[in-house]
Amino acid sequence: LHAVYMRDSDGSPAVKLGDGVNPRLSPDGRWALTSMEGTPARIFLLPTGAGETKIVPTGRLNCHNFAWFPDGTRICVVANEGSGSLRLYELDIETGAQRAFSEEGMSPMDLLVAPDGSFVGARGPDLIYRLYPIEGGQANPLADLGSEERPIGWNADGSALCAFHRGALPAKIYRIDLATGERTLYRELSPSDTTGVEGLTAVRMTPDESTFVYSYPQSLSDLYVIEGL
Repeated sequence: LHAVYMRDSDGSPAVKLGDGVNPRLSPDGRWALTSMEGTPARIFLLPTGAGETKIVPTGRLNCHNFAWFPDGTRICVVANEGSGSLRLYELDIETGAQRAFSEEGMSPMDLLVAPDGSFVGARGPDLIYRLYPIEGGQANPLADLGSEERPIGWNADGSALCAFHRGALPAKIYRIDLATGERTLYRELSPSDTTGVEGLTAVRMTPDESTFVYSYPQSLSDLYVIEGL
């Protein structure tokens, strides 16, 4: 069983918020949106302070990934109904009101809501990254984001997207301008000890792009000499 913890960056002990996977902090930091595996997967709101766990009403939706809209009252979910294909849905966390705004066959990976909430970045059926308007309409492909690159987040005004190449060392962080497609090398990330590290698996950044956090697997082995055989 997986659990969600939170702790300050000063290294103080972690505090368990509850059970769940894939947590997402709300815009105001009061809630951690998380899910419990199952069919359908259930979505919960875990309080980061005083309060009780809330169940998000999802109706018939089976949710595979989710992200907050900036107003903190809605979430975007990649979900399907029954045996149907995945689509993007706008979901009200209080009422459960839902509305699909993408084609079928969406990938559950790399979901990002724009800072102003007007569009969502996601991979379509062909795995090309596109920007899907919340109010419907033609999705704009971001062809400059390769299939092996993982989006990290938007800059403050949503005019550019930051991304990195998963599995590379050092991991090069690029800023991609949405209007022109221009790529700018912004930063390179690497752990201080790269022994047994093949690459970074996940990267996150603060909205002002000043701080990055990342994770990576490290495989270490011991070599033994056996004598007297």
